[in-house]
Amino acid sequence: MIAELFAVWRTVLTRPSVQTFEEQKASASSERTLTGVIIAAVVAAVLSAVLTAILASFASFLSNIGGVPTSIAAGPLAALSTLVRTFVQTIVGFYLFCYVLQFVATRFLGGHGNFDQQAYLVSTYWVPVSIISQVLAFIPCIGWLAALALLIYALVLTTYAVQSGQGMVVGNAIINWIIAAVVTGIVLAVLSAISGGWL
Repeated sequence: MIAELFAVWRTVLTRPSVQTFEEQKASASSERTLTGVIIAAVVAAVLSAVLTAILASFASFLSNIGGVPTSIAAGPLAALSTLVRTFVQTIVGFYLFCYVLQFVATRFLGGHGNFDQQAYLVSTYWVPVSIISQVLAFIPCIGWLAALALLIYALVLTTYAVQSGQGMVVGNAIINWIIAAVVTGIVLAVLSAISGGWL
């Protein structure tokens, strides 16, 4: 199944259109969605933990040579904490976004899709974009520019996925994902504050 997912991801990223997402509907399943999201969560968690360890080592090095105070937690505990937190946040964030997307589409914007299919369509581009974005974080200076370009491309793909999944015109699809993104951001910020940064 993983080889099939990679083929789907490549197709969606290289042939962006509503029709491409329409072609993916037949293979939609909650199992495929969860598999992809777990792959993205594992990659994000591992790379975030590695980046945390690198930054902590660098901060420790600076404080040793120049007496520079640091607020970055050092050591394996910080990397482990980042690993677990990022894994959980990635999965919760994805499914929360998809739930809000589905809710807003069907309750307020005339969408007629179902959750499993919409979540799968979103995962077909979100998983590879998420992985590529995590890798770009390691490229100094230009990594953020490439990540920004990738984000803009992901928003185009989000629009296509919502148009396909909900049978919407482009304007409603854009309104839908904007609302879903804002609500998801607010809910995650509140959960993070309540949980001390764990969600």
